[in-house]
Amino acid sequence: MTPEAFDKFEAYIASQTPMQMAAHADDIAGPIVNLLDPSSRVITGEVVLLDAGAHLDVGLSRRPGKG
Repeated sequence: MTPEAFDKFEAYIASQTPMQMAAHADDIAGPIVNLLDPSSRVITGEVVLLDAGAHLDVGLSRRPGKG
């Protein structure tokens, strides 16, 4: 994929999320590091969605019936 094509794809992803952004590695790493910190030791069984709101009933949602 050319840099121009990647930029276009990234812009499309961003346009489909409520926060109008596409996540990068640094956006994902921060919350993961936070969960690994000893101060987070009482957090159990949680699902942390790091998708700029794409899981909502808009844009890129993969929920059944959304297309």
